[in-house]
Amino acid sequence: YRGRTVINHHTGETVAKTNQGNLIYYGVASELGNDGNIYITDDVPYILQINPKNGTERLIPFIGNISKKRDDQYPAGNWAITDTQEGIIWVGGLSGLGRLSQDKTTWDFYKKYNKFTELSNAFVFELEEDGEFIWVASEKGLYKVHKVRGVIARYYSGQPAPGFLPTDVIFDIHQDKNGILWLATQGSGLIKFNPATNEYRQWTQTEGLADDLTVSIEEDQYDNLWIGTNAGLSRFDKSTESFTNYYRQHGLPSEEFNKKSSTVLRDGRLVFGGLNGLVFVQPEDFSEDKSTEKTTQYNLRLTEARIGNDLYYTLPADGKFKLSAGQKNLQLRFRLLNYLTEKALTYKWRIKNKSRQYTTLNRADIYLYDLSAGTHTVEIAAFNSAGRQTGEALEVLIHQEPEFSVQALVLFGLLIVIIGVSILYYERIKSWFLPTDKSDKVPDVPSGEEGISFAAAIEKKEKEKNSEIPATKAKKPFVLQPADRQWLNELTEVVEEKINKGEVSVTLVAKEMNLSTRQLNRKVKQCTGQTPNVFIRNARLDRAKMLLEEGKVSTVAEASYAVGFEKPDYFSGLFENRFGIRPIEYLN
Repeated sequence: YRGRTVINHHTGETVAKTNQGNLIYYGVASELGNDGNIYITDDVPYILQINPKNGTERLIPFIGNISKKRDDQYPAGNWAITDTQEGIIWVGGLSGLGRLSQDKTTWDFYKKYNKFTELSNAFVFELEEDGEFIWVASEKGLYKVHKVRGVIARYYSGQPAPGFLPTDVIFDIHQDKNGILWLATQGSGLIKFNPATNEYRQWTQTEGLADDLTVSIEEDQYDNLWIGTNAGLSRFDKSTESFTNYYRQHGLPSEEFNKKSSTVLRDGRLVFGGLNGLVFVQPEDFSEDKSTEKTTQYNLRLTEARIGNDLYYTLPADGKFKLSAGQKNLQLRFRLLNYLTEKALTYKWRIKNKSRQYTTLNRADIYLYDLSAGTHTVEIAAFNSAGRQTGEALEVLIHQEPEFSVQALVLFGLLIVIIGVSILYYERIKSWFLPTDKSDKVPDVPSGEEGISFAAAIEKKEKEKNSEIPATKAKKPFVLQPADRQWLNELTEVVEEKINKGEVSVTLVAKEMNLSTRQLNRKVKQCTGQTPNVFIRNARLDRAKMLLEEGKVSTVAEASYAVGFEKPDYFSGLFENRFGIRPIEYLN
């Protein structure tokens, strides 16, 4: 949703094109056409054609009737695109199927649904060419389309056997060399479908799959299926019908993968898109018949840095992150360029100028709090199960500004001296400006004490006076007054309403409460001991916890977006810090 990125999968270098200035805004699905051009669908009724040789771009317009009042008449949200051997490009989205003209200058809705008209307003996720047919994965089941005659069959949960499938929502299709269809589903695991017999076989978590919500399927040169799920990456051995699952502790930057976000590169490597970037898999590193472990080294790479609400995806130009005096927290995320081995990886880190010892991490990110002033070098390294370091360590420079400048410290010290002297000679200074009663008069030097000094007499008098003062009473414990409690209830209602509308911020809440942001900050601190930012953040996390407990969301990402967090991994860290449990555990 930030644009599109071109990646050199050999070096890891990226070239990003943001939304600004693009002919299309999002970019949902892409296809390398038989003509050598790249075709990208969008959430608007256009298809973008890119010539990779000269970089020219051209919009292909939709020429059918458009109705924004009905989803089944609006050609948007096109998640699927494929170019057939005849050179006809098909697309699928919120409004069923569409096709480009033979000369690829326009496109329109598909018309030949025959008796299967429900497909015309179904959400299509994937298209798979199979000779003279096209298989369609949708929210209403699996469809078989004859390229000339149109839609000829539907397989779904309402179809009696043969042709019955235990699910309706299918995200991805992979057809192997034997013609078998493998289906990724919403909550029904992995399904094997034989088009010749219309029979199916199903595997779920009970049989060892990482998660029942499967989103993408690819096959390696060893005939193993790799399945991206909502809670890990699964490898399926078709010969033994067994699963091997991989999670964060094995090196994954994220366990939640994106729908249809996978491909096989020409060199045999597999690529899966997840919440924290791309995962590259080299199948030979996992094959059972390899005699030696691959020696290629891959270096750690910084993927994201968060300072307050600011996100950085690369190092600054001077190679150093700078934190002002008011910025105390920094989060760093990192990953290996490739997913090297099924053996568990361990990440360790240290601040080089402070410690010789490494601290072991259980995830690929670091939270730094309350750094001392100065420049620090954070060193992060990856180690394999044998304890050997994998690749070069990652070093990140961080500069923390001091709380006070030298001039401020000098002035502060001078102020302390003045206050101290004033307290020490308070009574003498008071006598210069204010009249004193008899009890405060400087005592006459009594007989027999002629040798006592003036200062000693003052000290003696003060001791006598202080001895008459009763002991200081203990402070009463703080109790929230009824008016403050009512105000806090009103504030909570306002915050919850803003969270529901997806527009919560300190400024908006202050405006709703008829206060300035400074007044709101003072009042919230007085009533809760928290800043408004912390109060709002905790309210968002509490709402997310309720959504998870009540089963109103099906993924961590949904919970994160529902309460206004753009980064699900960052949300997961905050959630775990507040409640002591990861949000994914509610779903499991």
